[in-house]
Amino acid sequence: TNLTTLRLSENQIKVLPRDIARLKSLQELTISGNLLTELPPALAAMPSLTHLGIDGNVGLGKSLPPGMLTKPLAEVKGFLHRLHCAGKTLNLSHLDLRHVAPNAFYDLAHLQELHLSSNKLDSLPHVVSTLHALKLLDVRWNQFIALPEFLLNMTTIQNLEIGGNPLDSIPSEIHAHEQTPFKETLRYMKMIRNSRRAFKVDLQDFGFSKLPSQVLAMV
Repeated sequence: TNLTTLRLSENQIKVLPRDIARLKSLQELTISGNLLTELPPALAAMPSLTHLGIDGNVGLGKSLPPGMLTKPLAEVKGFLHRLHCAGKTLNLSHLDLRHVAPNAFYDLAHLQELHLSSNKLDSLPHVVSTLHALKLLDVRWNQFIALPEFLLNMTTIQNLEIGGNPLDSIPSEIHAHEQTPFKETLRYMKMIRNSRRAFKVDLQDFGFSKLPSQVLAMV
């Protein structure tokens, strides 16, 4: 198509389709004052786009690095380029992210490494559980208090980096001292989950020097 200008301001649009990248001649996209919460990474593949108007979408800031809404278009496209061009590795570290949009993982079925360290995340979208080829998940230096239980079902993970988080759902003795922290961490999470279901606690052979406070929290 030869469309060069698309203005959709002051509507109720919640999602931009990924197919918008087919508008290769588009120079201006103005979609201010809508209900967007995320931008499709495919915008990074629109070579002619020189103006992107996205102000007034209140929820959009949650899926972008802080201040990104006021940055030049080149920086916005640069961030989206990380998502769009991810193959086996996606690196979103050191971006002060408070939220990772689910659309970041579209078309990433073969992703093997996900780096999210040094952000301000306290949760992961459930779509991460569908990354069946994932081997490394790095969430160090974030704000996780607890880890998502869907990690227990991700059998391909070989390396889980969780240091530097204020985890209060996992005893520090586990993830601070073991040689392969993620294995014992996931074993502990599985034991706690099973204990809740069976109304009994079986935490043998963890090397605890004191009763974990998490056990008392289950009462």
